[in-house]
Amino acid sequence: MVLFPRARGRLVRVEGVSTLRVQSPLFGGSSKSACAVKVRVDADGDPVWVVSLHLSFQADERLAHLAALGEALGPTAPVIVAGDFNAPPSKLTEIDLPWFRGLTRAESDLATGLSGDFQRAVVIDHIFHRGLGENVPTVMREKAPIPPYRQATARAGRGTIVSGSDHIWLDAAFFPSVAERLSPSAAEVAQAESTATNGNPEPSYVRRARSLYEIYQSRFRPPQWALDWATSGAYEEAAREARVFTLDERSELVEEVVKRREPVNIGMSRHFDRAAMHSAFGYDTAGYETLFARSMASGQPELPPNIAVFCRTPVEGPAGGLVDVINVTGFAFDDQRQVDYRYFIAGGRQAELRDRLRDVFRLVFACARYRDRNTVVLSLVGSGAFVSLFDGGSVVYKNSYLFPAIAEAWRELGPRTRPARIGLMGNPSANDQERVASACDGADFFSCGYVPGILAEWPDALFVNAWDPSSIVGNGNAADNSLDGFFGRNTAMQFLTFPATNPFLQIMDAEAVRALLD
Repeated sequence: MVLFPRARGRLVRVEGVSTLRVQSPLFGGSSKSACAVKVRVDADGDPVWVVSLHLSFQADERLAHLAALGEALGPTAPVIVAGDFNAPPSKLTEIDLPWFRGLTRAESDLATGLSGDFQRAVVIDHIFHRGLGENVPTVMREKAPIPPYRQATARAGRGTIVSGSDHIWLDAAFFPSVAERLSPSAAEVAQAESTATNGNPEPSYVRRARSLYEIYQSRFRPPQWALDWATSGAYEEAAREARVFTLDERSELVEEVVKRREPVNIGMSRHFDRAAMHSAFGYDTAGYETLFARSMASGQPELPPNIAVFCRTPVEGPAGGLVDVINVTGFAFDDQRQVDYRYFIAGGRQAELRDRLRDVFRLVFACARYRDRNTVVLSLVGSGAFVSLFDGGSVVYKNSYLFPAIAEAWRELGPRTRPARIGLMGNPSANDQERVASACDGADFFSCGYVPGILAEWPDALFVNAWDPSSIVGNGNAADNSLDGFFGRNTAMQFLTFPATNPFLQIMDAEAVRALLD
């Protein structure tokens, strides 16, 4: 186990506390043991036991070892326990130890170890925690594990050692949960996590989802099945997987952009009941617009943060499986009132656009690493209706800004961070295919058709939706012929990506995103 403090923190040992080593009482030798050290982040941080362990394959030996570890740590101390448990999650739920039942497992289905015959990747490495307050882990891994022996030369089950371990890194970054800040109140968040059964109050996010649906003008609403699914018991599991990605350090402004979204804003035309929106959610104008207006009033214009939101969504109804989509924010040049037009074009800052677009695609590749996706299906973000007032239109925008930005984002990736396959949706032209294939040099390139058909064709891919800076994902849905509209009319992302209807949404801040790109 390797520990790194976040940001400018310094990891320090707690003075006067010895390191613990707890070996399995039923298994001799040092290979099955647990080591614990008490640390703080900075001198005034709260102390926490950090435990690295390796447990036996045998259930009775695991139980005895964990019982001894629990006795050494005590029943209440904050703790992180991580390592090779040699057991899948289903077996760990059977462990009947009070101290262990009080731990929370970091949500992850990532296979980072190998089976005993080295033939299958298996989920046997886990991270558990207790007493960390608002800090919750986001788990990621490197690539798939590989056998440590060349099976072709194996003798008695072993051969030439070709790597140091039959496991790969399971990384966890602990971040303060932002659900309470993104949702209207901490009390509502607590209520949102209650389940509407046996007469208990209906979760507040369910009521907010129904309110939001009615606020849309009727022909711009999300599909009815999406609302039904978002207010059902099946919704919460997918909702907990949603993440915001950003490279912007201004955390308070990021939260403002995330939580203050307009149901529909197509070219500055708002197709929703603004009075009802204000009554139900406390605002009627997007954070992206109000933040820019505030900076203009101060005499120092600043572009609000650019964000992307990842979620796993059903497609065309809840019956099928979920697909991975990252909704990235394009820049809007389709109306002179748009924030982006005023900042880049009217403000004479068009030279900044390439770097801003590069960061959009850095968020895409960070998300692919986070989700361990080796296939990414790109879209030509911002090259449609958004560039109607851009000097030179779509051709100049793509050739001078978009394609170079994709290439720069790709070049900055390390070899192990690059997806193996890059697709381009929308039946792109030969020139667009050539430019994207060249930008993502070394990847297997393919072109594909349109949403929703391609979502079933590539079930293991990460798809890139081109989103609006101000609206809720999907924007005008069935009445919106943009890519975002086609995603909206065929998915349930409106509810999954909006904090008021998904209080489980968490932010991957700039530091976490940069770590994914390293």
